[in-house]
Amino acid sequence: MRRLACLAALAAALVLPQSAQAGYWVTWTWITPGTYGGCMWYSPGSVCSGWNYWYLSDALLTGSDPGGQQGQLHCGFQTNSMIRGAFVWGPGSTCQVYDTDVAMGGVYKKVSHTWWQGASLYGEFEGYA
Repeated sequence: MRRLACLAALAAALVLPQSAQAGYWVTWTWITPGTYGGCMWYSPGSVCSGWNYWYLSDALLTGSDPGGQQGQLHCGFQTNSMIRGAFVWGPGSTCQVYDTDVAMGGVYKKVSHTWWQGASLYGEFEGYA
């Protein structure tokens, strides 16, 4: 009887859809008007994660080119049909956008960080799922 129960559980695990795995994405890079990083919107000029049920888009802007000048970053999320998030000026800024802040909770999406205007920006760009 135990063997049958184990086989049934194994069969169910193989047949039922798996939920998305917890994930983490990070890159340290320059974001310039010429950066291409796998995004659908405003590319070139952005870097994006792969697809997942991301809940947090996070950025730490540590530098700019030319040094010390301000550049504007859009950080948030995107799908094939929409891009949502918040703007921040750097360097020396952080940006944290939760998917529920921009009405994208539970949506399969990419984390996106997009140069918007001004100086090119250097920083750490992250996503959490």
